[in-house]
Amino acid sequence: MAPKKAEPTALAEAEEAAKEAGPVVKKVSPTTQSVHEGIIAAYGSHIASLTFPVWRAAITTPSQLWLRMLIIPVFAAAFTWDRSPLLAISAAAIALAVVPLLVGFFIRIQLSALTKKGLDNDLQPHTLAAHYSDDGHGHGSRFFYLPDPANPEHQALGGVGVAHRKGGQAELMYLAVRPDAEDKDALADALLAAAITHARKSGFAEMYIKINCAEKVLLAAVRRAGLGNEQLIVVNPWFHAFRLQLNLKKAR
Repeated sequence: MAPKKAEPTALAEAEEAAKEAGPVVKKVSPTTQSVHEGIIAAYGSHIASLTFPVWRAAITTPSQLWLRMLIIPVFAAAFTWDRSPLLAISAAAIALAVVPLLVGFFIRIQLSALTKKGLDNDLQPHTLAAHYSDDGHGHGSRFFYLPDPANPEHQALGGVGVAHRKGGQAELMYLAVRPDAEDKDALADALLAAAITHARKSGFAEMYIKINCAEKVLLAAVRRAGLGNEQLIVVNPWFHAFRLQLNLKKAR
């Protein structure tokens, strides 16, 4: 006789229900100060993870950055040609090998500046809830985050802000998912869904997001939402940064 199957416990049923419900997205408020460090850490780790992909795209794609950097080996050859053609060729070769390192260094500086801008302004624990409010960035501005189930009071798996643009549209800000998080696609979808739902309720018809080629998880989530066209508006070609317009009137 087959052993009787154990009845599921209340805890098991709750865990199964949580899995089916998907990630839980919460809205930042002045009472959630303890989780701000987790939000900052999630955004910082997300930006740090972009360094190598952006560098790889920058050195494999022709751009003005490459053209400017190629002046270095040309200058090195011209400066040493009178001494010896062989020395000039060697100097140019060495300078050319250094160019990718300089590109990577420049990208790292830009990413650090981007992170610092967020950490020194909007994402500060004492300003985050205030900035993302009707009195901060304007009507409908809010910030959402995903609590880490392992430590929901102090850690976050990702976050996204909805800010009111001067033109009357909404803009997605600081959309990030922690690189080491499991099922990043589901987390990105949950954050985007929360932002879109809130923007619609706030009366926005359009929403913009700035994104770069390395943020594949986030870009895929935006495209899965079915609210924008496939055309990315270039805002920074060497950094491979784009702007995508979302039509909130479309059905999701």
